[in-house]
Amino acid sequence: MKKRSFLFGALAALAMVGCSDNEIEKDNGFVVPEDGVVYAKISVAMAGNGMGSRGFATGDEEFDPGTNGKDDVIGENDINSLLFVFYNKNGIVVGNSLVDKEKLDAMTPVNKKDELGATHMFQGVVQVTLNPAITETPSYVMAYANPQNTGDQRNPLPQVLHQERGNVKDSDGYFTMNNSVYYDESGKLVTATPTKPEEYFDSEDDARQSTSKTTIYLERMAAKVTANISSTLKNDPYEVNESKHLVFDIDHAKWCLTGTEKKMFLIKNLPETKSAAEEFVGNWAFSSYRTYWARSYTYTAEGKGNAVFGGNADPTFPTTGLGAENVEYSLEYSLYSDVKNSFGETPEYCLENTGRPAKYNDYPSASTNILIAGKYKVQDANGNLVAGFNGEGDAAPTFYYFTNDLYLDDVNQGANGSLRTAMVKNQVSVYADAKGTTPAGEDNFQVIQIEGQPASRYYLQLKDGISNLYYKVGDNCTLIGADEGQTSVSAVNNALQEMVPSAIKYNHGEAFFSVPIEHTGIRDNDGALLTGTYGVVRNHSYKITINSIQGLANGVDDDEPLIPTPRDQTKYWVGADIKTLSWHVVTQGVDLK
Repeated sequence: MKKRSFLFGALAALAMVGCSDNEIEKDNGFVVPEDGVVYAKISVAMAGNGMGSRGFATGDEEFDPGTNGKDDVIGENDINSLLFVFYNKNGIVVGNSLVDKEKLDAMTPVNKKDELGATHMFQGVVQVTLNPAITETPSYVMAYANPQNTGDQRNPLPQVLHQERGNVKDSDGYFTMNNSVYYDESGKLVTATPTKPEEYFDSEDDARQSTSKTTIYLERMAAKVTANISSTLKNDPYEVNESKHLVFDIDHAKWCLTGTEKKMFLIKNLPETKSAAEEFVGNWAFSSYRTYWARSYTYTAEGKGNAVFGGNADPTFPTTGLGAENVEYSLEYSLYSDVKNSFGETPEYCLENTGRPAKYNDYPSASTNILIAGKYKVQDANGNLVAGFNGEGDAAPTFYYFTNDLYLDDVNQGANGSLRTAMVKNQVSVYADAKGTTPAGEDNFQVIQIEGQPASRYYLQLKDGISNLYYKVGDNCTLIGADEGQTSVSAVNNALQEMVPSAIKYNHGEAFFSVPIEHTGIRDNDGALLTGTYGVVRNHSYKITINSIQGLANGVDDDEPLIPTPRDQTKYWVGADIKTLSWHVVTQGVDLK
């Protein structure tokens, strides 16, 4: 039996947001001609005016139209190939067609824009090879622009909905796009685009002349992030004491993303019916053929342990950079040496990352952040550099911030005026006598990092092998040791960790701020996170502007992963504006405090 094929006509408009209905239950009554060739008209377009944004941008700034290729530089809108996959009413593949760049170049749309603002990119006739056993026209179609793998996308639709990707571009560097996912008037999810029997014809000419067509809307898999510095930036020195002030050198600072997903669903994942709990997240209107939310690969219903649609049921997120380079976490975290982007219009792209509030409340590092990394200058009250605390590159000294001073020496040097000396003066629990009148000597202590705490934080702890020391609570003193009636070394160390503030290390003056990217930025009346407060969603453009620097930056120990830390444990504020754009634009202003 010979293979049947048809020309799926007038590929008339690639949209940046796709559509599709999930249920066609009746037979469409089609009989394939003897030669197996039929024709149909289709439009492929970028719907919703492009990439969208947070909170969200409005008017002329609501959408970012994306870039077009120029001088061998691939643009965000460029399409090098298109794979069409056709399904029957049960989601079984009945035909497909791969259209290459040469054929696409000949497909000029009749109208560049439609009434919804969608940008139509191509229009033409495509020949599609059908399964020999087909007895009716296809019920659905998916379009994949710049596909990364043309093989697994020819699987049945239920399988394709679970497929994952680890990149937002194909091997040639073109942005991967596929059908936009949205809700129809009844609130049902639309994924693959439905087609009708009357849209198929026995001749190519009939297909070209038909006024009936199916429109497929596409959206990019990528989320886009740019970072800028406000022209009115306010950079306030952080006062350590009257003679020392820390000034973040924003002029030489760089930025990059951290906490980025390693995998994402090929096709946008959303509940089968519109969720009232998540409706506030964005515009669910069917008229725009797009939604402004998605469930990412590590999206979980309540923190951890509840997988969504075959994603990661037990994602792991770090609480500290200490040892993080030796652990395989669910997200990618950047090192200080990775932070290389200059501020400006050059974007960075990433996979979508979303979650419910419990995920981000339990793990601040579970959200995608931008890192702003640079160095501190140490100045006096008049803006002059303080001798001994400044330098260039690796020649710049390493110093520690503790309470109201900076320390240059080795943390355990023990000399008068050292960091350890200052920290020991802050402890009032360890004594050399049973009456608790003579504080333990400095040589009984060490200043070290603690597992589970930020790598740049150093804590006062007892040395190993100490003896004849006493732990005092109120008027009661107990010998420190492992025997019955004694207080264990670990218990004393825990008390010291709570009692004595940690010192922050700035390796060669290196410091960083982390800014969680907001999607809606909306919180409840008490300031608590809501679904959608944080997140990056495919086909959104997030524009972050640093408005001010007022507070103390995180320290850097070495070249460990820079992990976003809980807001209540970090003395900083970042002033920024974020915009998400066709790309839909989201804007966010940040103050670093």
